[in-house]
Amino acid sequence: DRLLMTIVNHHKMHYERLLPYTRDRSMLMLGATTIHPQFYPPEEWFGLTSYQSLDPDGGDITRSLTEDLSDMYEQFGVVWNLGTIEHIWDVHSAYSNAAKLVEVGGYFIGHAPVVKYRGHGICVAEDSAIMAFFAKNGFEHVEHWHMASQLGEIMWHVEKKVESRLGDLDHPTQIFDNNKKTPIV
Repeated sequence: DRLLMTIVNHHKMHYERLLPYTRDRSMLMLGATTIHPQFYPPEEWFGLTSYQSLDPDGGDITRSLTEDLSDMYEQFGVVWNLGTIEHIWDVHSAYSNAAKLVEVGGYFIGHAPVVKYRGHGICVAEDSAIMAFFAKNGFEHVEHWHMASQLGEIMWHVEKKVESRLGDLDHPTQIFDNNKKTPIV
Protein backbone atom coordinates (compact mmCIF):
# COMPACT_ATOMS: atom_id res chain seq x y z
CA ASP A 1 0.00 0.00 0.00
CA ARG A 2 1.51 3.34 -1.05
CA LEU A 3 0.32 5.09 2.14
CA LEU A 4 2.38 2.75 4.29
CA MET A 5 5.54 3.29 2.28
CA THR A 6 6.22 6.50 4.20
CA ILE A 7 5.84 4.87 7.62
CA VAL A 8 8.78 3.50 9.57
CA ASN A 9 8.34 -0.29 9.48
CA HIS A 10 8.72 -0.87 13.21
CA HIS A 11 5.82 1.54 13.86
CA LYS A 12 3.40 0.00 11.34
CA MET A 13 2.11 -2.76 13.65
CA HIS A 14 1.48 -0.21 16.41
CA TYR A 15 -0.40 2.11 14.06
CA GLU A 16 -2.58 -0.78 12.92
CA ARG A 17 -3.41 -1.52 16.55
CA LEU A 18 -4.52 2.10 16.99
CA LEU A 19 -6.95 2.20 14.06
CA PRO A 20 -10.08 1.48 16.15
CA TYR A 21 -9.41 4.64 18.17
CA THR A 22 -8.81 7.00 15.26
CA ARG A 23 -11.44 6.26 12.61
CA ASP A 24 -13.81 9.17 11.92
CA ARG A 25 -12.20 11.40 14.55
CA SER A 26 -10.25 14.65 14.52
CA MET A 27 -6.61 14.27 15.61
CA LEU A 28 -4.18 16.68 17.19
CA MET A 29 -0.58 15.46 17.02
CA LEU A 30 1.71 16.92 19.68
CA GLY A 31 5.04 17.96 18.20
CA ALA A 32 6.29 18.94 14.78
CA THR A 33 5.51 16.40 12.12
CA THR A 34 7.85 18.16 9.72
CA ILE A 35 11.06 17.09 11.48
CA HIS A 36 10.53 13.32 11.18
CA PRO A 37 7.71 12.86 8.64
CA GLN A 38 8.37 9.10 8.41
CA PHE A 39 6.91 8.68 11.92
CA TYR A 40 3.59 10.31 11.03
CA PRO A 41 1.19 8.33 8.85
CA PRO A 42 -0.97 10.31 6.46
CA GLU A 43 -4.45 11.43 7.49
CA GLU A 44 -6.02 8.84 5.17
CA TRP A 45 -4.25 5.96 6.92
CA PHE A 46 -6.03 6.63 10.21
CA GLY A 47 -9.40 7.48 8.63
CA LEU A 48 -9.43 10.88 10.29
CA THR A 49 -11.94 13.66 9.72
CA SER A 50 -9.17 16.23 10.32
CA TYR A 51 -5.52 16.35 11.34
CA GLN A 52 -3.46 19.13 12.92
CA SER A 53 -0.15 19.31 14.76
CA LEU A 54 0.66 21.52 17.75
CA ASP A 55 4.23 22.80 17.92
CA PRO A 56 5.61 26.33 18.39
CA ASP A 57 8.46 25.48 15.99
CA GLY A 58 6.42 24.59 12.93
CA GLY A 59 3.14 22.86 13.67
CA ASP A 60 -0.18 23.71 12.08
CA ILE A 61 -0.93 25.35 15.42
CA THR A 62 2.22 27.24 16.47
CA ARG A 63 1.62 27.27 20.21
CA SER A 64 3.36 25.67 23.18
CA LEU A 65 1.83 22.79 25.09
CA THR A 66 2.54 24.67 28.33
CA GLU A 67 0.71 27.91 27.50
CA ASP A 68 -2.99 28.69 28.00
CA LEU A 69 -4.82 26.52 25.45
CA SER A 70 -8.27 26.89 27.01
CA ASP A 71 -9.76 28.05 23.70
CA MET A 72 -8.98 24.58 22.31
CA TYR A 73 -10.13 22.41 25.24
CA GLU A 74 -12.19 19.32 24.39
CA GLN A 75 -12.03 19.91 20.63
CA PHE A 76 -10.19 16.77 19.48
CA GLY A 77 -11.34 13.17 19.21
CA VAL A 78 -7.71 12.01 19.48
CA VAL A 79 -4.70 13.76 21.00
CA TRP A 80 -1.49 11.89 20.29
CA ASN A 81 1.83 12.34 22.05
CA LEU A 82 4.33 10.64 19.75
CA GLY A 83 7.43 11.24 21.84
CA THR A 84 7.04 14.96 22.55
CA ILE A 85 6.16 15.52 26.20
CA GLU A 86 9.44 14.08 27.55
CA HIS A 87 11.17 17.05 25.90
CA ILE A 88 9.22 19.65 27.89
CA TRP A 89 10.46 20.94 31.26
CA ASP A 90 7.00 21.53 32.72
CA VAL A 91 5.73 18.00 32.17
CA HIS A 92 2.69 18.44 34.46
CA SER A 93 1.41 21.43 32.48
CA ALA A 94 2.09 19.60 29.22
CA TYR A 95 0.18 16.46 30.26
CA SER A 96 -2.60 18.58 31.81
CA ASN A 97 -3.12 20.58 28.63
CA ALA A 98 -2.94 17.46 26.47
CA ALA A 99 -5.62 15.78 28.61
CA LYS A 100 -7.87 18.84 28.45
CA LEU A 101 -7.64 18.99 24.64
CA VAL A 102 -9.35 15.58 24.33
CA GLU A 103 -13.15 15.67 23.96
CA VAL A 104 -15.24 13.50 26.29
CA GLY A 105 -15.49 10.09 24.61
CA GLY A 106 -12.20 10.71 22.77
CA TYR A 107 -8.76 9.20 23.25
CA PHE A 108 -5.30 10.20 24.36
CA ILE A 109 -2.71 8.04 22.62
CA GLY A 110 0.73 8.09 24.13
CA HIS A 111 4.13 6.96 22.88
CA ALA A 112 6.77 7.73 25.48
CA PRO A 113 10.13 6.40 26.63
CA VAL A 114 9.76 4.77 30.04
CA VAL A 115 12.75 2.49 30.72
CA LYS A 116 16.38 3.61 30.44
CA TYR A 117 16.51 6.09 27.55
CA ARG A 118 19.54 7.80 29.03
CA GLY A 119 20.24 11.07 27.26
CA HIS A 120 16.84 11.30 25.60
CA GLY A 121 14.52 14.06 26.67
CA ILE A 122 14.23 15.97 29.90
CA CYS A 123 11.59 13.94 31.75
CA VAL A 124 11.41 10.20 31.16
CA ALA A 125 8.60 9.03 33.45
CA GLU A 126 7.61 5.65 34.86
CA ASP A 127 4.83 4.02 32.86
CA SER A 128 2.75 3.68 36.04
CA ALA A 129 3.07 7.43 36.70
CA ILE A 130 1.78 8.32 33.24
CA MET A 131 -1.19 5.97 33.52
CA ALA A 132 -1.90 7.13 37.10
CA PHE A 133 -2.08 10.73 35.88
CA PHE A 134 -4.81 9.88 33.38
CA ALA A 135 -6.70 7.67 35.87
CA LYS A 136 -6.79 10.56 38.36
CA ASN A 137 -8.08 13.01 35.76
CA GLY A 138 -11.21 11.63 34.11
CA PHE A 139 -9.75 8.94 31.85
CA GLU A 140 -10.29 5.20 31.70
CA HIS A 141 -7.30 3.06 30.78
CA VAL A 142 -7.97 1.13 27.56
CA GLU A 143 -4.68 -0.64 26.82
CA HIS A 144 -0.91 -0.33 26.83
CA TRP A 145 2.09 -2.24 25.55
CA HIS A 146 5.86 -1.85 25.42
CA MET A 147 8.26 -1.76 22.51
CA ALA A 148 11.98 -2.35 22.91
CA SER A 149 14.35 -0.04 21.07
CA GLN A 150 18.10 0.50 20.95
CA LEU A 151 17.85 3.15 23.66
CA GLY A 152 15.43 1.46 26.06
CA GLU A 153 11.69 0.81 26.18
CA ILE A 154 8.80 2.81 24.84
CA MET A 155 5.29 2.51 26.22
CA TRP A 156 2.34 2.90 23.89
CA HIS A 157 -0.94 3.55 25.70
CA VAL A 158 -4.53 4.47 25.00
CA GLU A 159 -6.69 6.36 27.52
CA LYS A 160 -10.37 7.16 26.96
CA LYS A 161 -11.74 10.43 28.36
CA VAL A 162 -14.91 9.58 30.29
CA GLU A 163 -15.31 12.76 32.33
CA SER A 164 -14.72 16.45 31.62
CA ARG A 165 -12.12 18.01 33.91
CA LEU A 166 -10.93 21.44 32.91
CA GLY A 167 -9.69 22.91 36.20
CA ASP A 168 -6.40 22.08 37.88
CA LEU A 169 -5.58 18.44 37.27
CA ASP A 170 -4.13 16.11 39.90
CA HIS A 171 -0.72 14.60 39.51
CA PRO A 172 0.31 11.24 40.96
CA THR A 173 2.51 11.17 44.04
CA GLN A 174 5.29 8.67 44.46
CA ILE A 175 5.30 7.25 47.98
CA PHE A 176 8.25 5.59 49.65
CA ASP A 177 7.91 3.25 52.63
CA ASN A 178 10.95 1.83 54.44
CA ASN A 179 13.17 2.62 51.44
CA LYS A 180 10.97 0.57 49.12
CA LYS A 181 9.09 2.21 46.34
CA THR A 182 5.37 1.51 46.50
CA PRO A 183 2.97 1.97 43.61
CA ILE A 184 2.27 5.49 42.47
CA VAL A 185 -1.06 6.77 43.78
